Amino acid sequence: MLLTYLQGLQNDGGTNLSALSLPKNGDAYWLLFTDGLGNLGGEMPAAITTPVYAINSDPRANHALLRHLADTSGGAYFNLASVSDVDAVAGIRSQPFSSLSVTVNNGNVAGIYPEGPPMVPA
Repeated sequence: MLLTYLQGLQNDGGTNLSALSLPKNGDAYWLLFTDGLGNLGGEMPAAITTPVYAINSDPRANHALLRHLADTSGGAYFNLASVSDVDAVAGIRSQPFSSLSVTVNNGNVAGIYPEGPPMVPA
């Protein structure tokens, strides 16, 4: 049903990310399909309080902006030129690892939280 809806949308070619407000709505998240090239306004959405999963396949996209939007919101960025559709779908709503704290005693790392290997985005 969602795929049918998305396939039926008319793309107008204009982008004004600053007009977006991505508010928190329960346990929801936002899927943002864009090249991130703001040609009708500013690049940054007005407000982001919910995880944004940015999805793109255009090699000319503003990849740095899309990664920034996703990372700062707690979401993820999927460049479909380097990530398979299956991996992108699996990555939505998965919890990436983040370094929360590092303890250093006398110039030596004494502890890293959480422990274990970090998730490296594709």
